[in-house]
Amino acid sequence: IFNSYRDIEDIRTDRLHLDIWDHDDESSVFDAARKLNEVSSLKGLGRYFKQIAQSARTSTGENIDDFLGCVNIRLEDIPSSGLDRWFCLEGRTERSSVQGQIRLKISLSTREDKDVAKEDDNWKEVVEHQELFWVFIQYELKQHFGPSYEWAGDLPQPALTILHQHAIQGDITELQQTLCRWIMYSKQLMEVPLDYALLYQLLDDLSRAWGDLENPLSRDE
Repeated sequence: IFNSYRDIEDIRTDRLHLDIWDHDDESSVFDAARKLNEVSSLKGLGRYFKQIAQSARTSTGENIDDFLGCVNIRLEDIPSSGLDRWFCLEGRTERSSVQGQIRLKISLSTREDKDVAKEDDNWKEVVEHQELFWVFIQYELKQHFGPSYEWAGDLPQPALTILHQHAIQGDITELQQTLCRWIMYSKQLMEVPLDYALLYQLLDDLSRAWGDLENPLSRDE
């Protein structure tokens, strides 16, 4: 059901269940019979008689939609970054002969009640995001062997996961995340030298994000 809301009681056990149906547009028996001259093969003739039968069932109020299969996804298996992949269709019973796949693109986002918080008022979360970047940058530099300017600037996957999760929960836009990254690496440059290729890449990322009119900065930002 589109544009619907469901409560999540336990993310460890709850599942996202989707039923996939083949919706057949309603048509009368007369309309179906008029298509006889469009039949050009035995296979087409079979489809023609099937359409006639479906149209007759529609006239009696029966549901003619075909069940194609279903998908069950554990909520705890959906990462904070979302997913985009193919899922195998399942049948309702073990005897079902359902076959096929469906591609699903699932993303996660947050939305605050406008009566509780002002829209786009996430400055506190943006500052926290900068502080997280600073902690991770400091730690990685301490773990790096050699001159600081030889550090590639990469953060480990656990750090990236925390940053991404915080961005989702704080409703931090892609532009705000890119700006936080640039500010914190630039701040680190004031203390120790960094690779200028890294700084150029960060500045280029910021320029690209800033050019996205869908995510403008506010006047205060």
